[in-house]
Amino acid sequence: ILISLILCVVKSQDEISCGETKTGIRGPEEEVEFVFIAKTDYEQVYLESCDSDHDIVLDIEDKNGNVIVTEDDRTDTMPSQCNYKYAPAITIPGYVSTNDEYSFIVGGYGRKEGVYTVQLFCEEAYTAPGPAPSPSDCPRERKEWNTASQAERNLYINGFLALSDAGKLPKFTEQHGQQAAEEQAHGTSGFLPWHRLFLYELETQIRNLGGEYACFALLYWNWGKDVDEFGGVYDSYSIMNSGLGGRGD
Repeated sequence: ILISLILCVVKSQDEISCGETKTGIRGPEEEVEFVFIAKTDYEQVYLESCDSDHDIVLDIEDKNGNVIVTEDDRTDTMPSQCNYKYAPAITIPGYVSTNDEYSFIVGGYGRKEGVYTVQLFCEEAYTAPGPAPSPSDCPRERKEWNTASQAERNLYINGFLALSDAGKLPKFTEQHGQQAAEEQAHGTSGFLPWHRLFLYELETQIRNLGGEYACFALLYWNWGKDVDEFGGVYDSYSIMNSGLGGRGD
């Protein structure tokens, strides 16, 4: 009578993510499978088997179950992160794209068993930054101070500070105080159009600083709301407690 003895490989399954460490105990003839699904694009993805107390064999399978790479401590040529003699590392070949799926298989020689520890390392693909938004691409949405978020208020204040550091804000101050401006913009019918253009140019200069200011928009103060609420108690006005400064006296 011919008796054929077949050794069955027991396989347990879990998921693994970039930077994650998995520790467990492998039984004889057991393979442990860790499924990896890429959440973004990666230049390189590899698994290290640090702190294992027995000879580890690592495989990588594609999503169809085909083995595409095999490594162990005898054939692995990659420098180990932990410099341990039982610690092979295994790398997914080539570029890894978003939603690509692979399985890392942790096994061993023959009936070797014991503790294993593996960690997954991922190097994200470099993505060149896109062009900064052009000021012409952004609408000039001017919000009332009390309805703006704190981040929008901070951007408003920092925008003026940045324009001052660039040496441009004093020019607007000087222009507003010039005799020609007094004749054209104050006490005449030109008050509204003159200041409309003045504020537009001021806003544009801050936008031209680029970066976080590329879509800068001025905020305004609805003073009538504070008058209705506080009357002549000026120190209670919201604008006096805004971080912009006090009454100037």
